[in-house]
Amino acid sequence: QVSCPELNDSKWIALCIYNVVVLSPVGVVVVMATEDKPEINYALESSMILLVT
Repeated sequence: QVSCPELNDSKWIALCIYNVVVLSPVGVVVVMATEDKPEINYALESSMILLVT
């Protein structure tokens, strides 16, 4: 552990990795399910990109 609190960000790094690992497959499944509706597909794909990154 580091004594400087600004460098103890492992919890935030783990949370970011968790979000990417969980939300990416969910986003892929949702986008694949809406391939026949381009407007909904675009909206969901864009929102997933914004949420994951």
